[in-house]
Amino acid sequence: MVKEKVLVVGLGEVGRTLFELLKESGKFTVYGTDMDKERMRTVGQTELPKEVDVMHVCIPCFSRGQFVKTVAEYVKKFKPRLVINNSTVMVGTTMDIYKRCGCLIAHSPIAASTKTWNT
Repeated sequence: MVKEKVLVVGLGEVGRTLFELLKESGKFTVYGTDMDKERMRTVGQTELPKEVDVMHVCIPCFSRGQFVKTVAEYVKKFKPRLVINNSTVMVGTTMDIYKRCGCLIAHSPIAASTKTWNT
C-alpha cells in the first residue's frame, strides 16, 4: 500500500510536534520544511518531493495578505490535494486561500491568539 505524502510547512513548536506525531504513526511519508534550515536538519529533512497529497501549514500569521500569498506559493510548488491550515488566522483567511488556490482547504487552529493582524 502506498502511503500518502504529507508536508508540514513550518517546523516550530506546532509544526515540529505535528511532524513527529505523523511520522511516528507510520501511516504517512512525512516531509517538513522551514525557512530555518537548521530546523530542517534537526528532523533529518534534506529533500522534498515535487508533489504531496496533504500539506499542513504551521506558520505564524502577522499579515493576512502576506499569509495568503505565502500559502499560495507553497500550494503552487507542492500541488497538494488538501491543505490544512493549523495557524491561527483572521476570519475569512481560509476562504481567501481557497479563492486564490482552488484546492481543498480546512482550518484547524491550534490556539487563540491575542496578536493584532494587519489586513
